Amino acid sequence: MKRVNIEKNKERVNFKFFFATLIMFLFAYFMGGELPYSLFYTMVCIIVFSLWYVYNAKKKLSCFVDLNIKRTIINEKVIVNQTICSDTRTPLVNVLIKSFQFNTVNGANKEVRLFLGEKGAERIKQEVAFKYRGVYKIGEIEYEISDPFGIFKVKKKEVGEGEIHVYPVIYEIFEEINTRSKYLDAYILSKNGIEDRNLIKDIRKYRPGDDIKRIHWKVSAKYDTLLVKNYEKVEGNEVFLFINMNKENMENLEEEERMVDFSMSLMYNFLKEEIRCNISINSLEEKEFYLENKTVFDETAEFFKNTKSDGEEEFDEFINNKINKVPFRGWIGVITIKVDEKLKNSLINLKDNGYKVTLFHCDSNEKNIKLLRTFGIETMEYQTFIEKKETEECKRVYNY
Repeated sequence: MKRVNIEKNKERVNFKFFFATLIMFLFAYFMGGELPYSLFYTMVCIIVFSLWYVYNAKKKLSCFVDLNIKRTIINEKVIVNQTICSDTRTPLVNVLIKSFQFNTVNGANKEVRLFLGEKGAERIKQEVAFKYRGVYKIGEIEYEISDPFGIFKVKKKEVGEGEIHVYPVIYEIFEEINTRSKYLDAYILSKNGIEDRNLIKDIRKYRPGDDIKRIHWKVSAKYDTLLVKNYEKVEGNEVFLFINMNKENMENLEEEERMVDFSMSLMYNFLKEEIRCNISINSLEEKEFYLENKTVFDETAEFFKNTKSDGEEEFDEFINNKINKVPFRGWIGVITIKVDEKLKNSLINLKDNGYKVTLFHCDSNEKNIKLLRTFGIETMEYQTFIEKKETEECKRVYNY
């Protein structure tokens, strides 16, 4: 259980009762008589009692919050229990509890009116589901305590200490993607390796039939004979992902969450299949991960949990600046919500340069998508893969 800390208090007074008391005093003073003064003293006693009642209740009222879980995923229901305790000798007949917990959460922010007996306690159960990833504090709890006569209302706010970490959802998607993507399937199953034209292994003499693009013109001119380059080969089971987390994604929060869900699902499925993955993320703080074990995956999950789309660099420029690390004819997975003209032209240029490009998107602009297909670029709508979440798998992945 988490005990909440007091933040601030507010008070409200029903001045109508004070005005009525003043009228009764004037009536008794000018008219005299035992009955008017008895009524006046009764009203004064009610005021004194009510004032003591609310301030004593405010002092003795406390709240404990019990979270049944510290980690969860988007849209999974979590139970939050609040226990309201009163240590007063008098029952609290009118306590209004307002919970301002977990903004942007389904099922939170409820109002409950309670009756607490002598040294009583009441348990409030909330079932909440988080719509977006992130770290959620328990938030504020506000009490509104009224005396039995409705003269005073005292507000008391408390702030919780606990928090819940909400992660992207993991889906089982690899088999379907691998079936639909001939580029990915062929690249992963490559037995002979893929040449990396950024890494020259050695130089040999030109033989008829050699690709003229292999000719090392500078060295050939020096030795006055045609020489060609042999490149290092990298294993086929290494892939490259470029993820667009430009700040424009925040125009549609639900779609941004789906893109991150798909990205994390794809990475986790690569990890399960022992496919090494180079990840480049177009965020404000440009991040790169080399996914080869669960530790790196956990670091990636923490990054996505704590980071919303905030990148400022154009996605096509980001890819062009990072493409040198991708071996010739390597497989590139591009994950983005939208495909603009610059990105379309950049992807076509990558395909022309020999890369195997698969685009995962959620763009309704069929004109650009069809054009990319005509140039031999695979295009897939990622939302078609994330229909059935693997809840038990998520629990194992995130250790909750």
